[in-house]
Amino acid sequence: LIDEVNKYLHQLQKTLSRAGLGSKPSYDSDDEEEEPTPEPETPEITAVYQKEGGDPENPHRIERGEQTGVNYKGFTLKGQDGTLEHVIGLVNDQDYIEWIKAATITNVTENSCEFTMVPDLTEGQYKVRIETYDGGSPLVVEYPEPITLW
Repeated sequence: LIDEVNKYLHQLQKTLSRAGLGSKPSYDSDDEEEEPTPEPETPEITAVYQKEGGDPENPHRIERGEQTGVNYKGFTLKGQDGTLEHVIGLVNDQDYIEWIKAATITNVTENSCEFTMVPDLTEGQYKVRIETYDGGSPLVVEYPEPITLW
């Protein structure tokens, strides 16, 4: 019974503290409630699109030489050597990878980046692939929809 009353008082004290009406509760480490560990995000590319002048009816159609946006989650964009070299690739139907030049990758955030689409690549469909070394190990993520260069 005493343990149940103590738990109730401890919870009340925590609630009052969060509301700014009391001090933070002190308790033994045995009573400490563990915060639930958030589930890690599944690494994925969530969008690939032409930044300006794209076709809203066909967002996966991207003009060569245009600024292209990529949205992703669950990883950080980082190459094996710490640069952005060989990080974003366009894979053709023969499984050949055309790497986006690191110098054209800009505005890198924790969930997006931009790059200049390769201006002299053959028109057609490509898979967008990111090979990152977030956490030191290689991670390969592909966008589920093919893009069409024109």
